[in-house]
Amino acid sequence: MNEMILSARRIYALVFRYITLLLGSMPRLFESLYWPIINTSLLGFMNYYLLKQRGIAEINFHSILGATLLLEFFLRCQLSFILIFVEEIYSRNLGQLYTSPMRAGEQLASYVIIMLIRMLALVPAIWLCSVLFGYNLLSLGEWLAPFILNMLLLGVAFGFLLISLLLRFGQSAEWFGWMFSWAFIPFIGVYYPIDILPAPMQIIGHALPISHVFESLRTIAAGGAVDGHVMLTATLTNLFYLAIAICIFFATLRGARKRGNLLNLNE
Repeated sequence: MNEMILSARRIYALVFRYITLLLGSMPRLFESLYWPIINTSLLGFMNYYLLKQRGIAEINFHSILGATLLLEFFLRCQLSFILIFVEEIYSRNLGQLYTSPMRAGEQLASYVIIMLIRMLALVPAIWLCSVLFGYNLLSLGEWLAPFILNMLLLGVAFGFLLISLLLRFGQSAEWFGWMFSWAFIPFIGVYYPIDILPAPMQIIGHALPISHVFESLRTIAAGGAVDGHVMLTATLTNLFYLAIAICIFFATLRGARKRGNLLNLNE
């Protein structure tokens, strides 16, 4: 019991440190709110114009808005891990972090909690989408939670992989981290069905479970029923990817410790 309390305190210390940095810096706080609002507004107004002037069906309009908001959960999730870990590199805190009683598992747990707190920055974008375009994400009903869960699971898996890249290659891998998730967006059918893609791209798309979320979103917008077995398979696949990402992280951390790279990742 005492060990659990000490572990919880160490996790709380990391979370409290980062939240203090976030709330004490207007640029950091502004960045968290800025991009979700900009992305939602840009795509929302563009598609609102097409709806009014070009006669595009309202079904497509709402599915595009829903897809844009759900995509933000995925993108903001994995980007949160980059921002948190790069903050440790810039402040030269990794050496002190890994020589402290803090365990690697506690570090990951604290990063997940911080990521969930940063997800609150999506609330203004969701509210703005409802006010400006009359689309409420809550209209997805019972499927909203599974959809967001799958976005976050794959986002966390990608986040752990990005941290592993930084541990292995140092700060030079930071720029690859900003591009990593965007490289997969053409494959997952955010705004179009996967079956319009070339066959090799479809294979990649079906291997990424969140593609089923966007397909299910279009099904709901068209008045159809979501296949629960498909969503269960997607969730289990995401959990499998997350387990692999955690294993890669611990293996990479062990290698970085053996090579003594933790003190010079910023070089």
